[in-house]
Amino acid sequence: MTPPPSFEAMWSQLQGSEQEANTAIEQLQELVQQQPQAMLPAIPSLLRHCENFQGKLLSLQLANVLVHIKDVQPQAFAPHLDSLLALLSRLSKEPMEDDDALAGTLAVILWSLVQPLALQDTKLLERVLPVALLYLHKGHSVRQLSFSFVTYAAMQAPRLLADRIEQLFQLQEDDPDLAPLGILMNLYPYAPKAFSERVGTWVRHATSSPQNQGPALHILWEIAKQTPSLLVEYIPSLKGALDSPATAASLGMILLEVANHAPQAVAPLREAILQTMQHSPMLKPTAIQLLGILGRQDHSTAQETLALFFSMLQGADQNSAILLLSQVRHLADMDRALLQPYAEALQTFTQDNRAAVAAMARDLSQFFRGEDLSSISQKLAQQSLAIQEAARSIEGLRTYIDQHVEELREFIATISKKLPIPARFTTEGLFRKTLTLHFVCDTQGSRCLFPEDRPFTTETTAWNKWLKIAFSAVSAGKALLVFRDTERTVDKIKQCYEAYKGNDDDAFLAYISQPFLTSKETDALIEQLRNEKFFEVFHYDPQHAHWNCALCHATK
Repeated sequence: MTPPPSFEAMWSQLQGSEQEANTAIEQLQELVQQQPQAMLPAIPSLLRHCENFQGKLLSLQLANVLVHIKDVQPQAFAPHLDSLLALLSRLSKEPMEDDDALAGTLAVILWSLVQPLALQDTKLLERVLPVALLYLHKGHSVRQLSFSFVTYAAMQAPRLLADRIEQLFQLQEDDPDLAPLGILMNLYPYAPKAFSERVGTWVRHATSSPQNQGPALHILWEIAKQTPSLLVEYIPSLKGALDSPATAASLGMILLEVANHAPQAVAPLREAILQTMQHSPMLKPTAIQLLGILGRQDHSTAQETLALFFSMLQGADQNSAILLLSQVRHLADMDRALLQPYAEALQTFTQDNRAAVAAMARDLSQFFRGEDLSSISQKLAQQSLAIQEAARSIEGLRTYIDQHVEELREFIATISKKLPIPARFTTEGLFRKTLTLHFVCDTQGSRCLFPEDRPFTTETTAWNKWLKIAFSAVSAGKALLVFRDTERTVDKIKQCYEAYKGNDDDAFLAYISQPFLTSKETDALIEQLRNEKFFEVFHYDPQHAHWNCALCHATK
């Protein structure tokens, strides 16, 4: 068995002549290679001698012995972290103006022992961080090590630096060349007001400091998300960031926030955005949104932007196509007639083999034809108003139905795009206040699950809401209330109403003239059908405006 090394003799040699010290160092290095476990008890003494010989080459040689121990025993220094940090704290007071400073080189070696430990968990990170901050102002290369460490901490656990932000601001002012923006860029949420007060500083770094341009643009984006008005006056100064693919996407996100607040401030950059988009793929998604916002400034610009977007749709990938179509919709909200030149192109995209693209194109086509949900809501309001005017008397209501059957049919067809319309409504007596809804398949194929003689049925206690639908559906000849008889619609609906509420003409007229179903009420009826598994056995066919059973839908 190899006898344990005599460290005391080595410590004496280290304090002897240069030749004796070199001999001791060689012995220590040999021991590290041959008996690494035996070296573990010597770590405290090695650390102490490193500090005692500070300023001499001997301290670096001893520190390298420590590095050899770490290489073979990575966790050997975990019990000695406090000693390492204390030594680094004392070393930070030494001058380190350049890379020739021995104290700085010793600090670099000691950092190589500390950093792997500190990166293991947040608690260790928190212990090491104050010491790392001491080296940010040093001229030695150890500064870059500490800078990288603090940047990592800001990314992984920014809260640890929340109370150090003013210290970092001061450092940035004292040493503009360092400008710790890589650290600060992660700390905006902890001091938004302080960051916003320095917006001019971040703009200066973004336009004149290549190494800090990325972090500065990130800080400006954070500010723009909260207070875009602060960036308006600086937009012309930031334009240069569009020239580089590395920064164009970052500036694009800033411009997007500002454009939502003050599009006129970004409008002068429209051509530059278009040009940059051609050779900067990362900017493209943001550029599409930006161009859409800027295109909504006036009718002429909207026409120009729509022409651009439809040309870009040719050959666009799925994500770009979806973005383009969504911006087309925003532009069309100004005036749906703007889509007239592109109606045929939209129809082509409704057949796109990419389901998401086809769905968006169908929505746009429905919007252009006035068949989207917002248009339906307007029609509901108009229909409610017309019925309200007609429902001054039972006879007036009958006359209205006789004169507007076709309008009611169109109205019911429009509603059915969102809410399935029953083929029949039946009542269940005076005491059991429910209304039975009978749904049949519109296709009625040979293997149909729900033909006329075998409907899908469900009972509802929300009879007053469904009765509103029955009023228009039966009036239009699109449904039956017990039996098909459009001439007696009012009487049948009134009879049904009376089964639940009592015989009172005025009450019935007040009920039937109330506004039609709100969107919330419609959603509640849809939810009832969903609970009854209706949508598991019925599917909507937008091409034919049909609700088909699952088998007929699959056959189609």
